Amino acid sequence: PGRVLSRLMEITQPGLTLGFRVLRRGSARDEEKLAKDIVDAIAELGPTFIKVGQALSIRSDLLEPVYCRALSTLQDSVPPYDTNEAKQLILEELKLDSLDSVFVGDFPKETIASASLGQVYKCRVKRSVARPWGNGDLKISNKDTEE
Repeated sequence: PGRVLSRLMEITQPGLTLGFRVLRRGSARDEEKLAKDIVDAIAELGPTFIKVGQALSIRSDLLEPVYCRALSTLQDSVPPYDTNEAKQLILEELKLDSLDSVFVGDFPKETIASASLGQVYKCRVKRSVARPWGNGDLKISNKDTEE
């Protein structure tokens, strides 16, 4: 119950703040800033909201062009989440004590790609390690994504 209430507050606060700003819109510059703030809030809320934003970005019959343009950035410019969170997910999912036991050298600080549901890192796996994910890239799903 506490987690649900906490998440509800995370969603409601930016929704109400941005909702009031939409109601009292001003100049074109204000519209662009508001559209960007909406995209930032959606990205912060996580993968489900990003997917909704992506879907809305192509609905010019429902939204003004300034909002469609801003939302379209969610199609290919989703900011990555924290690399430390990704490392923790790898440790938990693969039941590891240390990333050093699996990867050659330091784990990269930067992603090579990120999307609403996960991100990709370029790293080398030690030859002695069995690869439960296969022989392809190691893709890390967003912490909020359930299989």
